[in-house]
Amino acid sequence: MALANEILKFFATYIEAETGIVYTDVNYYQLENRLVDIATQLGCATPVELYERARAQGFDPSMRLLLLDTATNNETLFFRDIPVFKALAGLMGQVATAQTNPFRIWSAACSTGQEIYSLAILATEQRVKTPGFAWSILATDFSERVLKRAEEGRYSQLEVQRGLSAARLIQHFEQVAERDGGITSWAVRAALKAHMKFKPLNLITPWPDLGTFDLILCRNVLIYQNVENKIKVIEKLFERLAPGGHLVLGGAESLIGLSNRFEFVATDGAVIYRRPATGSAAA
Repeated sequence: MALANEILKFFATYIEAETGIVYTDVNYYQLENRLVDIATQLGCATPVELYERARAQGFDPSMRLLLLDTATNNETLFFRDIPVFKALAGLMGQVATAQTNPFRIWSAACSTGQEIYSLAILATEQRVKTPGFAWSILATDFSERVLKRAEEGRYSQLEVQRGLSAARLIQHFEQVAERDGGITSWAVRAALKAHMKFKPLNLITPWPDLGTFDLILCRNVLIYQNVENKIKVIEKLFERLAPGGHLVLGGAESLIGLSNRFEFVATDGAVIYRRPATGSAAA
């Protein structure tokens, strides 16, 4: 039996207030499926019971964590969207030839880590071509569960097969036997993590002083936000970009109608914008 809209709206309103992620009538079915799972995990017979518990007792830490953690789609893979990483490899090559400072990268919604380790592999390969190429990566996500997974850097056989070549897998990962003697997993080698920092961060709440970056990836995040939050996040991203720095969005995202401060970078198959080196972007 379908949940009443009143119940779905109750949880959708809470999730939007906490994360900016918008659920509407169109995708309420996704929220309903997730509420069924959350109810089970918290010992509630049905989402209705979960609703009644939240109304009576509020959102306790366990319920809050599960609601916010399952609100997003954390599905990802290594080198997701090949044209994007091809463009970024070219960008790193350009930077490396005239580098004066370490190349700072921020993955603003790193999920379980495949994006950041793909970036680290590119940077490592660039350093082979240009000895001395210096770089660092900041990885953030509002979900502490997926951020912990990203920092741990351990993946199943199925996960590493999604986007990683055999050569890259062997070079940058090592097999690790599980404690119970079960299926082995693959752990990121320490050398690939050496230039990384991990920090929990919610993009719609006030940010700490992160400094500025030469490259920011904020892919498949804005698509879930309302227009007001999109504009706020984009403005803050602009301020965190160094002059001439690049912003990468998801394939279905755009700054059209949201900001005219960036320059669009024409790239096949990738959505990339640049903060002008001086002045402001044309309207």
